[in-house]
Amino acid sequence: MPTSRAPAHALDKPPLPGAIDLEIQRRNGQTVALEATAERLKASKGAPAPSMSQRIQELTRENGQLRLEIRYHHRMQAAMQALHDDAHFVLEQLENATVGFDKAQKEAIEDWYAGREAGK
Repeated sequence: MPTSRAPAHALDKPPLPGAIDLEIQRRNGQTVALEATAERLKASKGAPAPSMSQRIQELTRENGQLRLEIRYHHRMQAAMQALHDDAHFVLEQLENATVGFDKAQKEAIEDWYAGREAGK
């Protein structure tokens, strides 16, 4: 039975940046794939360690970005739930309309045939 899991050797390496990573980078964001590129890793090894206040500023900024991300996901979840509920309602209406149409069509055909038979 085939699996969709990556080979074991592929799990030892960081993921390559994809289109979404590049879009995040364009908007001044970071992803694991971007941070794990060879040039970023090499640059980070040679960079001096930030001071305590710099690190606090970095973490505070990152925390703010994570809060924005959480807010975004909450809003999107609410929007997706509303879309799902609306689509479900419309689907039920469409199913009811189809059932009603099928019933009316069947009755009309039966009436038509009955009228034709009576006219003979």
